[in-house]
Amino acid sequence: MVELRAMLEKLRSEQGIEWQEDGAEIKIRMKIASRRQRIRVRREGSEFVFSTGVHAPDAMDGGAEHRRRLAIRAWTRNSKTELVNFMLDETDHLVGEIRHPADHLDAEELAIYLRVLASDGDRFEYVLTGKDKH
Repeated sequence: MVELRAMLEKLRSEQGIEWQEDGAEIKIRMKIASRRQRIRVRREGSEFVFSTGVHAPDAMDGGAEHRRRLAIRAWTRNSKTELVNFMLDETDHLVGEIRHPADHLDAEELAIYLRVLASDGDRFEYVLTGKDKH
């Protein structure tokens, strides 16, 4: 994570990306036009996992049928995107995620991943909810 912090420091100074450590995770706030999107970064084994919230379970008032429709929309969205994978996580939040081998990440790739994840997550969130909650 030391190398990741150094890359994030570079991005903070060059591109104004805000970030802070929170235990074993790093939380990043990305500005997309007038909207914002939060990204969590953690290491799982030999990979960095970048994730962002799209849709919370409190919005799933429709129960199992709503969850099924949301999963189908995520699956459909996944077929149209190259980097971001949308899925329901273990807490039933719809999240967007990018995984990358930790030993092969550089600052340029990191910047691309953060911007793509933030914009795709924000766009899908807006399509589903019409809001900027995450």
